[in-house]
Amino acid sequence: MGLTKRQLIGFGLTGIVVIPSFLLLKGIDINLAMYGAFFLGAPIIFATIYTKDKLHIEKWFKNWLETNILFKEKRRYRLTKENREIAIQRGLIKGD
Repeated sequence: MGLTKRQLIGFGLTGIVVIPSFLLLKGIDINLAMYGAFFLGAPIIFATIYTKDKLHIEKWFKNWLETNILFKEKRRYRLTKENREIAIQRGLIKGD
């Protein structure tokens, strides 16, 4: 079928979550059951197939959370011999 283990697990988990919730909500209202199935299944499918920068969503989100929220450090400009000329050209420091 051409599916990876990750996709099989994700689609299987979606089926396990969506089908019982649909059957439970179907007795109340069919439209509510359809919306409930969509809103429960869509995030699982999204997390199953989404990749950014060759990372799956949980690894990408962990990296983003660590760099932007948990361990946010301000990057300071440091002058070295290598970038001194560039700093003078850009007007960051005055040349001698």
